[in-house]
Parts: sequence; C-alpha cells; structure tokens
Amino acid sequence: MALPGGRMDPGDPGLSGAAIRETGEETGVTLGRPLGCLEPLRPYTAHIPPIAIHPFVHRIASSTLAVVNSDEVASIHWFSLADLLAPANRGSHLWSYRGVRSRFPCIRLDGQVVWGLTYRALTQFLEVAHTGDGNP
Repeated sequence: MALPGGRMDPGDPGLSGAAIRETGEETGVTLGRPLGCLEPLRPYTAHIPPIAIHPFVHRIASSTLAVVNSDEVASIHWFSLADLLAPANRGSHLWSYRGVRSRFPCIRLDGQVVWGLTYRALTQFLEVAHTGDGNP
C-alpha cells in the first residue's frame, strides 16, 4: 500500500507541485486546497535506498472519484478516518528480507495492509486529524 507519489520533475514548482502532479498522473485526482505538509520521512532500514518522503495534505470533496491512471497503481482504496483510527484495525505486519524477519505496526482494512513509510505518514496525519475527543 502506498500513497500517490514520485520524484520531482525539472518543471515542478517545488515539492508540493510534484505531489499535485504525481497524484493527478497516478489517480486522475485534482487536489483541492492545501492543508499543509507533514514531517519528512526516511526509511529506518538500510535495505531501502536513502530517500526522503515529504507528505502533503490537501482537502478534496468526499465525492471525488479516483481511477487507476498509471501502471504504477494496481488499485485504489478509500478509507474513512474512523476506520483508520479504530484500534480493531491495528496490528502488526511480518516482513522478511534476506532471511531476517521483522514485525512492523500496521493498519488492516478491507484485506489491505498499510505498513512501513505509508503507515508512518498516515499515523502522522491521523495524529493531526484526530480531535482528541474520540471523534475524527
């Protein structure tokens, strides 16, 4: 599971512009009002190339339709904030790489597993989005 993203192109007006372009290219979604940028993320493991991910948050209408618009996208899933926040949907994901097995926190919804950098970006977002009174 991953959020739309990619690399900056020479014509992009900064990282936010790259995020807007990549989202449109991958899902056909035109992003609405920008709400902000989360803290940059880097992989914890040395097995992944040293990259930095800069997550941006935009408002879009709840009626927005997304489509698989790129061979980089296998499927699209929408999840409610309530489902992303629900403790019943939290768990751990077992990852094996070159004989080393590790467990990572995850969110499981509709047969999908959100873990790794995507989980960390969503967790950051959910901490900001949650009002603290039990209601997203």
